[in-house]
Amino acid sequence: MAKEENLNKKIAFKIKINEKNIQNKYDYIRQLVDMTHRDLDVILSNMDNGVRNDIPAYKVRDAGMEILNKYEEIRQIQEENRFLNELIR
Repeated sequence: MAKEENLNKKIAFKIKINEKNIQNKYDYIRQLVDMTHRDLDVILSNMDNGVRNDIPAYKVRDAGMEILNKYEEIRQIQEENRFLNELIR
């Protein structure tokens, strides 16, 4: 019984670490979205004013891909947490 309790505590700790990891990834995504939004504003403003863009389009594309990758990582961690929660029950 003590071994099972110890294992449950370890699993609960892992779930807590995963939740913190998810929160960190969401924070990172928010930062990327803010930066990309500013970049797009500059690009669109420059286009409207006929000014050459200093921000390369690939920078925005790469940020979008990074956001999608982070969401996939979050989904995988959430799936792991669902599995770990089932183990504890």
